[in-house]
Amino acid sequence: MYPYRLSIIVPVYNVELYLERCVRSLLRQDLPCEDYEVILIDDGSTDRSGEISRHFAEKYPNIRVAEQINAGASVARNHGMDLARGKYIMFVDSDDFIEPNVIGTLVSMAEQNELDLLFYDSRFYPIESRLTARQPFELNRVYNGEYATTHGLFFGAVWSNLYSHDFIKHSGVRFHEGILHQDVEFNSKLYPRAQKILFSDMLVYNYFVGNSSSTRRINLDRQKKSVMDDIIVIENVIHFAKSPECPVAAGIFLCKKMNSTLVSALISICRQPIFDLDFVNHYLEAATQHHVYPIAGSALSYKSTCLIPLLNVKGIYLFFAWLLRNKK
Repeated sequence: MYPYRLSIIVPVYNVELYLERCVRSLLRQDLPCEDYEVILIDDGSTDRSGEISRHFAEKYPNIRVAEQINAGASVARNHGMDLARGKYIMFVDSDDFIEPNVIGTLVSMAEQNELDLLFYDSRFYPIESRLTARQPFELNRVYNGEYATTHGLFFGAVWSNLYSHDFIKHSGVRFHEGILHQDVEFNSKLYPRAQKILFSDMLVYNYFVGNSSSTRRINLDRQKKSVMDDIIVIENVIHFAKSPECPVAAGIFLCKKMNSTLVSALISICRQPIFDLDFVNHYLEAATQHHVYPIAGSALSYKSTCLIPLLNVKGIYLFFAWLLRNKK
């Protein structure tokens, strides 16, 4: 038995400008404070984020703070899952916020249908562009993970759905530490195992896209890390897809999906001059070491599948990369 119906896990790192907005949104809810907890994981913040977190914890009994040496969001989320005491788990980024009076409805919906996963709508803020949770599925109809995975389920951010705590615990899935795209890696190994998934059009989450957000600055080093981390994601997901824990049809689909991801990455790296030839070669070597290159098998699309034999010839691939960089 869990003492709470819901645990909300919030990694916190140098977000003093946005943290109060986030936490207050978690308090303006239709669920009594004794029914849910908010876990703020201070990931070694050097600004006032830790102070703000402790202030809320002192004032509200259902908020608690855990501190760790700066190790990234994946470690913070794993830490939060270890501490969570709720029947369901929700992940919120500390510069984002949720709509008022929504979590009670979500938890009740999940409990009534005994769901492993409940998807809800989100939007980019402040530009008001809505991201639908429906995808290619009917609303308020229960699906299993294998069917959803093979029929177009989008493997997005962990803040886009509510998770059953037991479901996560029994799967043994954890966030891979130290990589970008940790959400995709986590969800790819979790979604196919679900027995009950439901899609709701209820607007819940606001994803902040302000230029001043310190957690979302993009530079060349980050772009390089992003494509390198993709290799780890692809390797891990393929390994899971071929394991007994993954339903067969979902496993076949995931292998093709990861091959498609690698094809797209190879084409993108080849065409973008910001990645010099030394980096291109380094990328191929890393992909080889992680056993995802040369690409084995087919991709989701016929066009990508046809490109695989050409991309698998390292010399030809490097020649085209050189040619694109030296064309007049």
